[in-house]
Formats: sequence, C-alpha cells, structure tokens
Amino acid sequence: MSVPKRVRRALVFVAAAALAAVLLAPAARADVAIPPPPAHYFNDAADLVSAGDASRIDAKLREFDEQTSNQIVVAIFPELPEPSLEDFTVRTAQAWRVGRKKLDNGAVLFVFVKDRQTRIEVGYGLEGALPDALCKDILQDRLAPEFRAGRYAAGIDAAVDAMIQATRGEYRAAGGRETASKGIPSGMRHRARPVPFLRLPDFLPAPRLADVRRRRLVDGRRIRRGRLGRRRRRRGLLRRRRLLRRRRLVRQLVRRTG
Repeated sequence: MSVPKRVRRALVFVAAAALAAVLLAPAARADVAIPPPPAHYFNDAADLVSAGDASRIDAKLREFDEQTSNQIVVAIFPELPEPSLEDFTVRTAQAWRVGRKKLDNGAVLFVFVKDRQTRIEVGYGLEGALPDALCKDILQDRLAPEFRAGRYAAGIDAAVDAMIQATRGEYRAAGGRETASKGIPSGMRHRARPVPFLRLPDFLPAPRLADVRRRRLVDGRRIRRGRLGRRRRRRGLLRRRRLLRRRRLVRQLVRRTG
C-alpha cells in the first residue's frame, strides 16, 4: 500500500525536527559553564546562612567523610544558570565527581535560592541508601518546611542529618516508617529509579490482590482464562519490555551526550 505524498512529507519533517533537537541539545547545554569543583563540603555562593553556621555544617560533613568515607557536599547558588534543573545538576555532579573514585559514594545537595528549587544528586555507590523516593521525602519533609519559615540553616541541617542517617540505615520518614533498609551493601544495589507508568498516584488506594485476580486485566481489557488470555498477557509483557528498553536507550543516549 503506497503512502500519500503529504503523509510522507509530514513524516520526514517530524524525523528531521527530532534529529535536530537531539544534535543541538548538547551544544545548547555546552553554552552554560559548569562551576569548578568545590574546595569545601559546604559551599554557599548566595550567602544564605551565616559564617558560623557554614563552618559548623562544613565541619560536620568533613567528620562524616573521615568516619565513613562517604562524601556529602552542599552547593547553594543564587539562581539556576539554565532552564533545566535536572540537566544542570546532573552535569555538575558528574563533573565534580564527589566521593571516592572507585566507589562513587558521594551525594550533592543543590539549592537555588532565587528559583526556589532544590535537588539531590546521588552517586552509584549511595543509590541503595539514598533512592529517589527517599531524597524527595528529605527535601519535602525536612528541608522545605524550615525554608518556608525562613530558617535556612536549620533546613540545610535537617536535610544533611537525614542524608547521613539514611547512609547508616537509621533514617525514618515523617510517618515513622523506616525507609532505608539494612544489611545490604549499597554498592551491590541496582539503580533505584522510579518508573512513572508503573506508579499509582498517591491519592488512589492500592488494589487488593483478590480484585486483581478476579478481574485479570491486561492493558485495561478483561481477558478470559485459557489460551486467549495467555496470549494477551504475553503481548502486554512484550509491550512493557519494549517500552522499558526504549527508555533505557534514551537514558544511555542522554548520559553520553551529557
């Protein structure tokens, strides 16, 4: 079956636009200079806290490094130098290489005062102890309330203490549940990145196992038991695997271009 000329032109235009976006993205990011590696554990370029609080937090982080060999760095900027928060923090953390060279056991707490944005970047060696969900909990429940009250030093102190506790397996979330598991070395864990399409929104109740077995849904359709049901389940699994494989390739491409 021949494809109409108008459709072919539209497809060529979309492919060219996508290729141009992929090729020009690294050049656009390269225009923003990466800050040089910091000389201290606590770095306040925005003068957000007093000199006494800065030296106290820096001494705490230095002592933590000497005791555990894990490194935590705090970097406070007046504003975000580029529109994308994640691109800047990822490239900066990769350039700074916080942590031991072979262990990659470092973490960086970024604070951008004018933009009111914060982010934690974690090396591979600490991702088992500081997964994304726990970092989000630290920023929302420990740092943000103090910042909203104008207590910036207390907010950074709370976030740093929570990160230290998490690396030791002692951190507990606001509800009292323990979020950092014990007994498994962090270097042996896989990258704990959340998968958005597999997560339910927080306001939806989790389905009961009996309901799932009763409905036996695949991709929103009711299926029958037997060969037809197995075939549809297999198609759903293959579709999810292809999607995961594409996302993995996109992440690898972003890392290489970054």
